[in-house]
Amino acid sequence: MKRKLKGFTLVELVITIAIVIILSLVSAPIYRNYVDKAIAAEGVALLGSLYSAEKAYYAEYGNFYTKTITTSYDQTLGVDARGNKYFSIYSIMGSTSGWTIICNGAGSAEGFAGTIIA
Repeated sequence: MKRKLKGFTLVELVITIAIVIILSLVSAPIYRNYVDKAIAAEGVALLGSLYSAEKAYYAEYGNFYTKTITTSYDQTLGVDARGNKYFSIYSIMGSTSGWTIICNGAGSAEGFAGTIIA
């Protein structure tokens, strides 16, 4: 008695592999775009927190925070970036007429930067 072999043919396997490759080539750039947007959102959130803290400082003391610092936590402004993954260090350059806040990304977010000038 003849037994019928069960399994996949080579053509079926090649077609399946080709479909998986095409899907990965299409989805990888889309995924990277979403990751980049999420990284940038962390930087925007940090800049927004620093902007609000600087405005609150001005409302309370009548002048801008004039200390020039590069840190991840400043007790005077109360903004703590130590828990951030990509934007954990910020720079504040203050003067009597305004201030500049700069956040640079680190690690895989290197090359991302945000600045607020007032």
